[in-house]
Amino acid sequence: MMRRMRLLLRSVAFILLLFSFAPFAEAPLIEKITFVDYYEPTHIGTTTQDAAPCTDSTHFTAPGRFRWKAFPVTYFIDTSGASGQDINGDGNVNKKDRQLARDSVVSAFNTWDAEEHPSGQFFVSTSNPSNAKVTVSWVEIDGAATPTTGQILGLTLIIIDPRSKEILQAVIELDKDETWRVLDIVLCEGQGIPLDGILMVDVGNLATHEIGHAIGLGHFPEGRGSDSDKFLTMYPFIFFDGETHKRTLATGDRRGIESLYP
Repeated sequence: MMRRMRLLLRSVAFILLLFSFAPFAEAPLIEKITFVDYYEPTHIGTTTQDAAPCTDSTHFTAPGRFRWKAFPVTYFIDTSGASGQDINGDGNVNKKDRQLARDSVVSAFNTWDAEEHPSGQFFVSTSNPSNAKVTVSWVEIDGAATPTTGQILGLTLIIIDPRSKEILQAVIELDKDETWRVLDIVLCEGQGIPLDGILMVDVGNLATHEIGHAIGLGHFPEGRGSDSDKFLTMYPFIFFDGETHKRTLATGDRRGIESLYP
């Protein structure tokens, strides 16, 4: 009996010794970072764009240097929140408006994808939201923008693993209460268009900016920048009503994606 007891105790001790050397699996650790985007307060309500030349900037910022590591990254676009929007501005609201909004967001994804950083396909659309790594939707945020209220146009939340610096998921939300349009041409300041007092937000203009956050780029500069910096896609404000130039990447935006995805 005693011999059996000693053998049992030795077996238990051996198992405990093995367990003490077994690697412990680390609990998943994630962090969330949110980028919030506004109208430039001093420019809300202007009826034409300020006279200024179209310029370029080489600046960018990538806070934390977080990046995607598995490609292609799937995305899903939910336009149900934009169902009441006259996206094409023809006075009629119908399914064509939602399709136009979706097409404009797809074009924004393609703008970044066309940079070929990384080489190959960066993004691919999915019809199943549960399979999406990036989601885009129109939701209620803070109401329509005025000079004193409702100045948030959209936001992007990225979920990251701070140990590996990998982006795991991104959520892009656009304020459904703004007046959303898809404008025909890309404008720089100085090519002014009458806005009739309506605070218009071009879908592709803001979507291209938010996708920049979703791939790991931040705002440059953190405050108000120079005349050239405000033509960056990643400039922190929509600078004037009906702005569209963020749909076209500046040199700094291209340098930013190249830096993160060489």
